[in-house]
Amino acid sequence: MRPGTLWRLERFNGGIDIIEELKGLSKESFLRDIKAQSLVERNLQVCIEFLIDHDLRDELLELVSLRNIIVHMCADIKVELVFDNLGKIVATLKRSAERILEFSRERGIDP
Repeated sequence: MRPGTLWRLERFNGGIDIIEELKGLSKESFLRDIKAQSLVERNLQVCIEFLIDHDLRDELLELVSLRNIIVHMCADIKVELVFDNLGKIVATLKRSAERILEFSRERGIDP
């Protein structure tokens, strides 16, 4: 059985918190820290999957591509680009999650 929307939203918010914390590292520290890179990659995957599962694919095509790269390792991830764009990525994830939450509340889904 799949976890409910609210549980998955809590996990999403936890992932955002982790990403934002790691965004505080200097770029040089981030690029040298494989654990930080792995944490960002995994939590980006979790956050993006939450949004994909709620039919926001058209608006999140770039994030879907990033998620696919992370999950399938079909290309080397340029950690410099990930780090440089964390602010934009997090903002997009947050806006999208808020839309999902509003949608769920309006329709009484998973109260």
